[in-house]
Amino acid sequence: MIAAAILLRMTRRTRTATRLLVATALCLGATMSASAAHATDPAVVDTDRFMITARHADFGDGELGNISGKPTENGKLEWYFIGGEFVPLLTGKVFINNASGSCARMQMTVNWSGADTTFSDDTWCAPNGQTWYADIYFAPFSDATITSVTVKLQFRDKSYDPWTTVGSSTWIPT
Repeated sequence: MIAAAILLRMTRRTRTATRLLVATALCLGATMSASAAHATDPAVVDTDRFMITARHADFGDGELGNISGKPTENGKLEWYFIGGEFVPLLTGKVFINNASGSCARMQMTVNWSGADTTFSDDTWCAPNGQTWYADIYFAPFSDATITSVTVKLQFRDKSYDPWTTVGSSTWIPT
């Protein structure tokens, strides 16, 4: 429960603070598990590897391929199980390529207890037409009743334009 409370407050933190909070939550889960009679150690119970590619924005990992313009590696959604709750953790990179002034972000829609809740990560905007990327370390929610997570890559041409989902991928904890 403590791990869940810490992870719920992470959506507006900086990337460094988010990493520290997730690490703390995972350590707390390990400590709580070691001291609880019926709890299990926090563990990655599933890892989903994928990439989302679009015209000027991509989600994946590694670098952008010189010819393809696509990430060279997959990003991942790791499913931790801590204190009886699923904790989906999205890691990888958001790339913006040849799109001066455009912005991208990752969004996660979590289906739990029959309801959908949507969380958005930080927004990154390209100052010029070169290739830019931002590291993603995003774990906005935990709950025992999560049935699926949809990860979306969103893009907008200018910082004042509306967001458009340019790709998505849906995963279930297994």
